[in-house]
Amino acid sequence: MPNWDGIHLIEEEFWRNEQTENLFTDASDWGGGATYSEYFTVFAWNAGINLKECNIQVREMYALVVAVLTF
Repeated sequence: MPNWDGIHLIEEEFWRNEQTENLFTDASDWGGGATYSEYFTVFAWNAGINLKECNIQVREMYALVVAVLTF
């Protein structure tokens, strides 16, 4: 952080504007979920999935795909 020049690519205020529809996703060791406007979806990982073989980036991408297919 001491070397950060304060420049960022996306202005935070744009995404907090109530006229901008927001899509949020998240994944964990338990499962994942997504929200879009007033809608949401959640899912648990199948018991047969070995989470040690799926790193967090794969789980986060899966949550994003679930959100796109759901909403």
